[in-house]
Amino acid sequence: MAEYDAGSFEFVSPSGIASIECATIAATSFEIMSPFGMTELQKRTIVAGVFSDPAPIPPDTTDPVLAIVSPAQGTTVAKSTPFVLDVTDNSGAFRRVILIAVYASGIHEVVHDGDSFVGHYALTSSRQFVVNGWRYTVLRRDGWPNGPKFRAYAIDQSGNEGKVGAWPSEPTFEVE
Repeated sequence: MAEYDAGSFEFVSPSGIASIECATIAATSFEIMSPFGMTELQKRTIVAGVFSDPAPIPPDTTDPVLAIVSPAQGTTVAKSTPFVLDVTDNSGAFRRVILIAVYASGIHEVVHDGDSFVGHYALTSSRQFVVNGWRYTVLRRDGWPNGPKFRAYAIDQSGNEGKVGAWPSEPTFEVE
């Protein structure tokens, strides 16, 4: 029942459970596979008759990176100038990205709720794919009422958090 091709051997039992009868294999590596395809849990290596698991995948401990693309901090801009932010992670996968605009009047507006742009931002803002993440281009429907400050929070699939706009140095720009 063993099949091999150019030094690669697969042992498959009729029940779909990988098995091997011979324990006299020496100095050669084999992957044992079920007929249903190989998953990480099914992969095994046998060297000199001893089964071993593949090396474990190290946990992701890298926080997402949030980088302001434009405008530059403290810049004076037109009411129609968008705020552009890149959110990236080594995995490229996020549980949630939340964007909030904070105005001098004390009003906090949710820009992106983790699923979509909302309120004054729903029709005028966009999200585009970039390598390992997203570019958020934010523009308020009626323009910026005054110089907003932005807060952005990103959580990747492993639960690592990245943020920009923690007090007291939120990214901000002035409106003409």
